[in-house]
Amino acid sequence: MENTTDKSSLHPGHSGLGNKEFETCLIGACLKDETNIPLILGILEERDFSSPKYRIIFKAIQTLFNRNGPVDLISLNNELRTKGILPSELVEIEESFFDGYDLNYYIALHK
Repeated sequence: MENTTDKSSLHPGHSGLGNKEFETCLIGACLKDETNIPLILGILEERDFSSPKYRIIFKAIQTLFNRNGPVDLISLNNELRTKGILPSELVEIEESFFDGYDLNYYIALHK
């Protein structure tokens, strides 16, 4: 499926998404189910996140995904080991996304 989203509407002035719950949900969706990653990477960029911590995590997810390796708590923790992000923080983020969320709905809010 081709992504025709205009990314310029997502980051006017590069201010980020600006909603911690939404950003947590997106990162959690990537950690909970790797099939969410291409959808999210196709729409958002690192600079779209307002939280510096989530920018770092998003970039690490993108790096792992582009290496064709697993994107899970263990590999992400190894990637972030020197960035000051604790494994417990990743678990908390992953648990913030549950299968009841309609990820497409939340992404559509930012198209």
